[in-house]
Amino acid sequence: MIQENPELFELSMSEKTQPLMDLVKHHCEENVKPIQAEYSALQKKKKTDGRGTPDK
Repeated sequence: MIQENPELFELSMSEKTQPLMDLVKHHCEENVKPIQAEYSALQKKKKTDGRGTPDK
């Protein structure tokens, strides 16, 4: 396969974008991870208390 524009396949991040990536990682750790843990705990509770459907 001949690639006419190999730069189109370069997927590494530039140093200029690294601060944004760091902010995204921080957001995931601070905000998403706790909510994900809470959601998982609720799902486990739902399975153990026999409720297969949400409350109506």
